[in-house]
Amino acid sequence: MIKIMAVLVVLTECFICLFTGVIDGISDWWIPIVLLPLLVIGVVILYFLFLTVVAIFINKKKFCEKPNPLCKFMIDITAEAFVQILNVEVEFNGKEKIPTDRRFLLVSNHRAAGDPFVLVPQIREYKAAFVSKPENFKIPWAGEFAHQSCYLPIDRENARNAMKTLRQATDYIKNDIVSIVIYPEGTRSKTGELLEFKDGVFYVAKRAECPIVVLAVRNTEKVFKNLFKPRLRVQMDVLDVIEPESFADKTTHEISDQVRDMMLDFLGK
Repeated sequence: MIKIMAVLVVLTECFICLFTGVIDGISDWWIPIVLLPLLVIGVVILYFLFLTVVAIFINKKKFCEKPNPLCKFMIDITAEAFVQILNVEVEFNGKEKIPTDRRFLLVSNHRAAGDPFVLVPQIREYKAAFVSKPENFKIPWAGEFAHQSCYLPIDRENARNAMKTLRQATDYIKNDIVSIVIYPEGTRSKTGELLEFKDGVFYVAKRAECPIVVLAVRNTEKVFKNLFKPRLRVQMDVLDVIEPESFADKTTHEISDQVRDMMLDFLGK
């Protein structure tokens, strides 16, 4: 998105300077210099105005049957823009293991609020939706676009409501709507140590009979602190893809322990 905006600004400035007669001689050298930041500000304002107009027509109370292509595209490019602005480089290992012919449940450790921003651009081609805390759906623009992309809020304080969300996530996978991304710790770890998992997360994989993609991330806790700093490298590793046949006879607790042990062995804590 940053590149698109940059090209738009440059083309607009060239058009104004070359074809509108605003520059009448070498004495007007200052005009392009002043015009550039004004155009940048203008493009940013237009971008947020566009988001606002689209968001106005989104009803978050209406069930989302399938992802809205425009909303999904805007989430993808906005997340990618954040990564570029914050000067983050992602090393994604084992991506070729992720299934491309069927839906899956992706689980990952959760180190920081920036985790989804970094992960979204990396898996955009897999048509995946996140399960997230309800507060994120109250954020202007983000909440509306997330809802229309089949993202699901999960109430961690109410077991009945949480199970309702997990059932909906299961249906999305079974009906080939989207794959699902969940952080089984339930919240981000403030110490970097892997927290205990919520066993109910793996209910989705058992009921949907889908593969579990096990992902481990490193260094994402520094993402939002990296503005105006040297390039930050974030590492993501697909540890394994667990096929449904291998956990058909296991309880969600046993699956949870298996996945958590896998992450612990890799992360070392």
